[in-house]
Order: sequence, then C-alpha cells, then structure tokens
Amino acid sequence: MFMMFDPLINILLIYLIAAVLPAVLLVNYASSQPSLHKQPTGIMMHLLWEGVIAALIALVLEWLMQQAITGYKIASWELYMGVGIVEEGAKLFILKRETWDSPYFETRYDGILYAVFVSLGFAAFENIKYVYGLWSIRCCDACITGHPCPHGICSIDGHVLWTGKRCCLS
Repeated sequence: MFMMFDPLINILLIYLIAAVLPAVLLVNYASSQPSLHKQPTGIMMHLLWEGVIAALIALVLEWLMQQAITGYKIASWELYMGVGIVEEGAKLFILKRETWDSPYFETRYDGILYAVFVSLGFAAFENIKYVYGLWSIRCCDACITGHPCPHGICSIDGHVLWTGKRCCLS
C-alpha cells in the first residue's frame, strides 16, 4: 500500500518518517522509564505539542532577529542568539508556563520528564523543517546527499557546518 503513491510522494513520506521517528522512539523510551508515579498521558502529549509551539515561536523570533541584523554576519548571530537564547528561551518559556503550577509536578524527575517531552516536540518539528525546508529550495540530489542524513546523525557537532552551507547555497 505504501508504494501506491507517486515516487516523489513516497520519498517525501520516507523523509517524514525519518524526521519524526527519533522523537517517537525517544518519547516511547522516556515514557517507559520507572518513576515514583506515572504522569498522565494527556499532559505528556500536550507538552509534546507545546514543544512544536515553542519551535514555531522560535522560528518567528529568529526571522524577526534576522530582519533586524541584516548588516551583520548572520551565521554567527544565528548560532549564539538564535540557538542559545531564542530557541532555548522559547522551550523554557513554554515549559514554565505549562508545568510550573501543575498539580502533577511533584519531583525533580517530573521536571526532567516534562523538559524532555517539550524538547522532543521541538526537535521533531525542527527535523521536519530541516528536511522539507531544504527540499523546497534546492534540488533533489542536494537534499538527499547534502543535508538530512548527515544533519540527523551529527546535528550538534555539524550545526556550524550546515549553517554555513545553508548560507553559502542560499
């Protein structure tokens, strides 16, 4: 049934699965860890979606920041201000807003688990943004060999490399 679609649609579906699968596996792993009390599934899924909202907030704030500092070196500003302050600040804002006064927030482990779910929602959205954002701008070969696979495997170490690559190819 999966291969009934157009080959391009199949490739796009495979990329979507590849972009979301790490977050799904890590959510499953984090949910299965023993704790003093189980968290309600509804709250945890809500935090996962709030991570996507945090990614959207960060996306808008980063775009506004890029519009404000067009004369400077965008890549270096993006690394320090975009990732360090905007993205992490958006996750912290959502995390504190959604969990600080929650009756289910009882131990430090609960806070760690909440932060993991917000971060995984953010990461899943960001993976999709990386894969499909590059797909729509550049040709298929550059997308397949140039970005999604290496970025997914070593995204933290390679962030500087791919940010520079993205700026050079734009």
